[in-house]
Amino acid sequence: PLYDYLTGRQYVALVASLWRVPRRERDRRSERLFDALQLEPVADELCKGYSHGTRKKVHIAAVLTT
Repeated sequence: PLYDYLTGRQYVALVASLWRVPRRERDRRSERLFDALQLEPVADELCKGYSHGTRKKVHIAAVLTT
């Protein structure tokens, strides 16, 4: 899948941009969600290295950012 070659942060930004969420709002929401879901330590790593549970958290963050 495409998102294997993106970082978690890039994937969330991509999904938000597809839904035309303004950049400032997207950044604000994603930072809060990455913190709440404890994804900050892995936010800048490629998704293909994530565990199944971490991938699910990134998907949740992407959906809640829109």
